[in-house]
Amino acid sequence: MKLENELLIDSFMIQGVSNAPYVIKAISEGYESSLTFGDGARRKFGIRSSLNITGRNLIVTLNSKEMPREDRVIISAGKEDLLISRIGFNEETTWHYMTFPDPSTHESGSYFARLISPGGGDGIHLSASPCPYFDLKVPLSPKEYFGIKNLPKRSIFGIDLKLE
Repeated sequence: MKLENELLIDSFMIQGVSNAPYVIKAISEGYESSLTFGDGARRKFGIRSSLNITGRNLIVTLNSKEMPREDRVIISAGKEDLLISRIGFNEETTWHYMTFPDPSTHESGSYFARLISPGGGDGIHLSASPCPYFDLKVPLSPKEYFGIKNLPKRSIFGIDLKLE
């Protein structure tokens, strides 16, 4: 399964952590995502270390794949693979009191997925600051939601980024 999402870069920070100096905060349809990475991932994905990337679009491409059968799930996922943390449906009901003769309501909802990088470390002890570390919350269509729901339980997503 392949998912593509467009994130709007809200902020780009350079921090003092040696292995993960770059942090991008991005938004897509109200969902916030965070991408933390070092020079290797920055060069691989073609992201310039310039503060003028704020306001630009970041195209995220996610391709599902199945992890090999191993005892330790975290170890068998690669550094740039994402685990499915959660998929869900946000439902919202809005009340309109200025309607006659009775108040009315409007219901809406959206599907989403939260995908995160493995915690790092050796599978037992987590690393304090794994790098790269991606925490993506992306909107889904109903078809994409049910597609992810029907993936094998050992599925993970590989990530590719492109700055536009």
